[in-house]
Amino acid sequence: MKNIAIISGASSGLGECFVEALVELSECGAESRLDSALESNQACNVESHADFYLDSTLDSKLDSDLESALESCVQKSAHSANHNTNHNAHATKCSAKNPFFQTPFSQINEIWLIARRRERLEALARRFPQKSFKILALDLADMASFTELERILKDESPRISLLISNAGVSHYGSFSDISLASALEIIALNITAATALTKICLPFMQSASKIVEVSSVSSFAPNVNLLVYSASKAYLSAFSLGLGEELRAQNISVTALCPGLMQTEMFANLGQARPNARKLLKLDPKKVALGTLKATLKNKRIYTPSVFYKIYRILARILPYALVLKLARM
Repeated sequence: MKNIAIISGASSGLGECFVEALVELSECGAESRLDSALESNQACNVESHADFYLDSTLDSKLDSDLESALESCVQKSAHSANHNTNHNAHATKCSAKNPFFQTPFSQINEIWLIARRRERLEALARRFPQKSFKILALDLADMASFTELERILKDESPRISLLISNAGVSHYGSFSDISLASALEIIALNITAATALTKICLPFMQSASKIVEVSSVSSFAPNVNLLVYSASKAYLSAFSLGLGEELRAQNISVTALCPGLMQTEMFANLGQARPNARKLLKLDPKKVALGTLKATLKNKRIYTPSVFYKIYRILARILPYALVLKLARM
């Protein structure tokens, strides 16, 4: 049975980083450091309820160790990508000694890329000739796309080891000012498409499969001038947490990725429309992608990169609602 990963919104800045991280981590490297980090991580694999608010001291140390190892892995594998003639022998050698190859990602032999723009997906796939890709130029705002995707899945009957639901859109402006079409587009992509994609893919998942729903720190509180967007992300975070609980018995983990502002095209446009956004911490999407894959290995239910945004997550839970709304205006 073919093992695959599916990444929607693959042509976006974060989507491309997910593809890069997934491909490069499977190239091996950093064996000894990754061994140590993962072995320690496996000993602490059960996530406490307190982690919903903030990682514990031990958990944070493991995060740091594992992230450092994974980043080293990426650097080494990127260097070795220029020597693809020895790739198969190298991977075989590494698979016997590197616990990363024991994860669901290690057996992925094809990555399915979903986005509207075929040419961008094809250009992305050409960057990694050592990996097999399937290009699906689908507009997930159109429900007919899900009929087509479901047909393809039934025809090929793969095992989905990893699903990253990353398609989304944002429109800045007060609810009174944005058009009805803009509001409905946000709902169609951020809510309906994410729900439909997960529903269609779920029958093709088995024990140890992973789901990532790309949400946002905006999900923690209503965000003025991003009201429909933040409400759509609140749905995604709640959906992810509930679905993860439902699928716990099947050993399928669901991680809600809740990043803050990132150095991507979407957030660059937001920065132009919202001057205060330029003052906030900007996250590197490559590090966000790596950190997210690491978080799925730990079966984290929610992942918020950087201490700055984790603190915001805490404040959104404990402060009076009026203060939270003021914070969200920043």
